[in-house]
Amino acid sequence: MRGWLAAWLPAIPLLLLVGTCLVAPVLVLIWQSLTGMGETGLSLDLWFNVLGKHANQDAILTSLTLAAACASATLIVVRRWRG
Repeated sequence: MRGWLAAWLPAIPLLLLVGTCLVAPVLVLIWQSLTGMGETGLSLDLWFNVLGKHANQDAILTSLTLAAACASATLIVVRRWRG
């Protein structure tokens, strides 16, 4: 246990920063989207409203296509660079 803690001790400030600045806001956003930002009970109404619009569907599809293209291009470049 002592060796494990000593090995992770330098990373603790970074992990706290990541948890505070990245993970916590995502969890708050998800919670607010499920609770309707003030309404009582859990609901997927906001998700259905957003995902039901054609413009939003196009934007999501474009984002996923761009992400796949960037990932593929990166994979090709890295494979050729490594030999």
